[in-house]
Amino acid sequence: IHRWFELIDDWIEFGKELYFVFYEDLKENPVDEIRKLLLYLGVDVDESRLACLSNYLAGPFQRIGETMDDPYTEEDHLLINNMVEKGEEILQNVLGMNFKLPAYKFTK
Repeated sequence: IHRWFELIDDWIEFGKELYFVFYEDLKENPVDEIRKLLLYLGVDVDESRLACLSNYLAGPFQRIGETMDDPYTEEDHLLINNMVEKGEEILQNVLGMNFKLPAYKFTK
């Protein structure tokens, strides 16, 4: 988890042009997020390809009803939450956006 934090910190400090894709946004509305990414990259948006993507948002490749036991110890949870909060703080300072720690499946 420390390496994940270092990676974010380095990207923000040394990156010239950054585009952030947040998993929660991508999961909630993948077509809009892909459209935004294409526009950012200066790539023509092909609406027919985005329509194709929207047709396959659900289907047999989706994990349905999969349950999993919590693989993390209490100490792991504290470390993960601490690193996520530090990452959010950096992103808030750089992007000027107000983030809320998402309710990840195994965080407490």
